[in-house]
Amino acid sequence: MRIAGDQAGGVTVYWRMEGERVVWVTAEAPLASYSHTLPDLAVLLAGFSVREVEVLAGQSHFEGVRWVPPG
Repeated sequence: MRIAGDQAGGVTVYWRMEGERVVWVTAEAPLASYSHTLPDLAVLLAGFSVREVEVLAGQSHFEGVRWVPPG
């Protein structure tokens, strides 16, 4: 399997496992709504309290939703 992200970082690609398949989107909120997932409070709090440091580490603001880093 080959996964390609946007090298310039202009379009973030989000994904989530749904059973045995992967759902890909370019916006995390619709995917979270589709999957009925809740916000990830730890990631949200880290984003509000830490500046200029990458806190997501492949996660998004919703539980179970991941993103492909650029490059």
